[in-house]
Amino acid sequence: MPCCQERLRCLAHRIVNGTLGKRGIVNGTLGERGIVNGTLGERGIVNGTLGKRGIVNVTLSKQDGPAADNSLAGKPFHRARRRWSAPTGGSVSMSVATSDQLLDRPLDRPLDQPSSRPTAPAPAPAPAAVSVVITVWNDPDGLEEALDSLARQTRPPDEIVVADGGSDAEPLAAIRRLAGRYTAVRLLVGKRCNIAEGRNRAIRDARGSTIACTDAGCRPHPAWLERLTRPLTDPDVEVVGGGYRVTPRGELQRMAALLAMRSTADADPRRFNPSARSIAFRREAWERAGGFPTWLDTAEDTLLCLKLRSLSPPPVYTFVPDAFVTWAPRPTLGQTLKQFYRYARGEGQIGRGAANARYQAMRWAAALVWLATAVVLFGRGAAAASAACAVIAAWAMVRPFSLKAGTIVDRMGAGALPIAWAMSELLTLVQWIGWRRGVRDRRRRPELYVERLRRYFGRDHVDDAIAEWNCAPTDRTRAPRTLVVAWHWPPAARASAHVMETLFRAAPPDVFHVLTRRPAGAAPVLPWEGAAPVERIRWPLATDEPVRLWTWLAGVVTTCRFVLRAAAVHRRCRFERVLAVYPTRYGVLAGWLISKAVGAPLVLYMHDLFAEGLLTGSRIKRRFWTGVDRRIVAGASLVITPTDELAEHYRRRGVGRTWVLPHCVPDDVCDWTSGGGDDRPFGQRAVDADAADAAESAVPAEHDDVLRLVYAGKVYDAHADAAAALAAVGRDAPDVELTFLSNPHPVLAGCDVRWVGRRAALEEMRRADVCVAALAFDSPWPAEVRGCFPSKLTEYLALGKPILAVAPPGCFVDRFLRTHRCGEVVNSLDPAAIRAAIETLRDGGRRAELSTAARAAARTLRAPTWMAGLLEELSRPIPPATAVSRSF
Repeated sequence: MPCCQERLRCLAHRIVNGTLGKRGIVNGTLGERGIVNGTLGERGIVNGTLGKRGIVNVTLSKQDGPAADNSLAGKPFHRARRRWSAPTGGSVSMSVATSDQLLDRPLDRPLDQPSSRPTAPAPAPAPAAVSVVITVWNDPDGLEEALDSLARQTRPPDEIVVADGGSDAEPLAAIRRLAGRYTAVRLLVGKRCNIAEGRNRAIRDARGSTIACTDAGCRPHPAWLERLTRPLTDPDVEVVGGGYRVTPRGELQRMAALLAMRSTADADPRRFNPSARSIAFRREAWERAGGFPTWLDTAEDTLLCLKLRSLSPPPVYTFVPDAFVTWAPRPTLGQTLKQFYRYARGEGQIGRGAANARYQAMRWAAALVWLATAVVLFGRGAAAASAACAVIAAWAMVRPFSLKAGTIVDRMGAGALPIAWAMSELLTLVQWIGWRRGVRDRRRRPELYVERLRRYFGRDHVDDAIAEWNCAPTDRTRAPRTLVVAWHWPPAARASAHVMETLFRAAPPDVFHVLTRRPAGAAPVLPWEGAAPVERIRWPLATDEPVRLWTWLAGVVTTCRFVLRAAAVHRRCRFERVLAVYPTRYGVLAGWLISKAVGAPLVLYMHDLFAEGLLTGSRIKRRFWTGVDRRIVAGASLVITPTDELAEHYRRRGVGRTWVLPHCVPDDVCDWTSGGGDDRPFGQRAVDADAADAAESAVPAEHDDVLRLVYAGKVYDAHADAAAALAAVGRDAPDVELTFLSNPHPVLAGCDVRWVGRRAALEEMRRADVCVAALAFDSPWPAEVRGCFPSKLTEYLALGKPILAVAPPGCFVDRFLRTHRCGEVVNSLDPAAIRAAIETLRDGGRRAELSTAARAAARTLRAPTWMAGLLEELSRPIPPATAVSRSF
């Protein structure tokens, strides 16, 4: 055994590519810190790889014992002992030390000398250890935020390597104390360095084969590391980009974030360069790129990403924006300006950003020229011409800010516009000065910035003509980027908004981008919790109620704003589809115009009929909107409807391609079992639910003295006859308690009518015995009634409630309830027929059967399933006849 130990010591110090005999090391290659591929003969280790810190992949031969592939990669062990049976009998005990021990321990000290630290048990094999790398400089508070967030990860890191960039004595002492609180943290302290060198040091010292980067001051989401490293389970993927979100803590930070720090949620995954705040890669990809460029103080992560994109062959990349970290801008104005100055200077040092700098210089020059002209003309008495020149000068100064003004008004109010404009110009000026300083650095020190860039990147400057990321062929990246144009979006209290909310909460994060409205004077809108980013266009009126001329003007102005904003978004990340949602007609019109402007195929999502259900007495309006409807439907590449009946209607109108996307059940309402919903996989949940439903159905029938019925939803004039028939039965039957959770209406006089919020309405529906739906029999829009899918029906099904429907024969509601056997349908307005259906529903056993069927029907309307179908439909090739050119 001492001979084995001496042999290992000799190998660690002397042998490079040395081949020993059958019973020794066959191919022992010394790497940077230890044996890299050491293969023992038949009696010992077959593939023993010593990394920087210890043995990676220790495989025993078949004759030597049952153990195989014992991976100790990335684990902070100091000694590991292994026993196996020798062929000649007995056992052999071998001590294996880490490469650091082999290189640093004196030769006269035995390797098996007892250590002051306890011997750690051998860890379980891991396919790929993940090391999180953090850089810090004089910021123990920011480091504490990052480490606390990493301690709460759903997938804990195998180790955390913190690289200090040369902090002062007092912050460094605090950083040391903080690192000592976490067993997985290793702190690297060395000479003063920039952030690029700090990251390179940490990565070189890390044990893991997968590296995830973030910074002090960032707060990773609890699922950040799990989501960021999940794509790396695919052996082909080498780089994963995560997202980041700005969380300002004061008015100054909020303004700076709105003006200059756009979220990554709407980024184009093929062109977006992820920040080193949130990125993961395999060690091999980092080595191929040459690491972070250490001669740059800023923009080092941008240059690394551009280098990875330009490699041949390029690494396979995946963008996961929901693997995000949050961070806050600098707390003071001076620090914020310095931060953006340094960012722009780094761009200038790598020869990037010249087009934007030229644009800003030309804009300021034009504003000065027009202003000087206005002053000269005013002095000569040409007041009108002077005013015109002044307006042009003002427009040149305000034009870039006007694209952000709506967001400022939405988040901070109209009173913040002057200060926001001044800060926007100040940030732009500081960035321009920083870029100019970076260009001057290149000219003064070409050996540092030009020559080293040429050696690192292969060219003298970095422009925008860099190859796109080689994105992994996942379902997300196959689905085309789609702009969703919707007049209503959550939290709007509209049925269509709830339908879209349910569906798009299941949307992947890098496919959809939403344009919608925000009424003037409304409270600040809470951030949309779904994956799709949402931009809100200011609606100049407080409500949507008709105000004749003002409503028409507001619709026209907002439609134009939709088109302009969509064009700006399209320049950032190009869209391949435009999905226009009806209702309303202005939303569909805006979607059609956007489709024409950007040259993307139009997809219509028609919750109802357009021209056929138009509510107007004006012949001019009807003729105009009928013509618009004809043009839009004829030019759509795909028409999506919630029912087969509406799809058949559009096919009769000559639409070549339709697809049925039913309204989905909201997950926050679903009661899959009698005890409520759970988070188990859908298949298991369905089995458990069926068992619970069968048990519930076996309960003996009960006869209630009072049957509680609830109607939820607005009562429209088009459905007034069915609502009136229900109300009449409810008033005349003392043993029926009928509640209308609806707007006041003349046909509901004498009934229990309440107009309540959604949460209160759901509680009332839960307490009800039966939920009610009503559709018109005598309507001027029979086609719409026939294909109507009441959105409240999904909530009835999700709650597992028996349904009583008063609806004309042959309509969707009639067909759906009879097919799924989850309700009683009355196909006439006869009070006797309605009372007979109510008497049937008094039977508790019958209600239990309908409830079981309602839950089964709800499972066919789950949002993830139908979102996957929508992505598949959007991905289908567009027929040549419906291709769109960029012209009107």
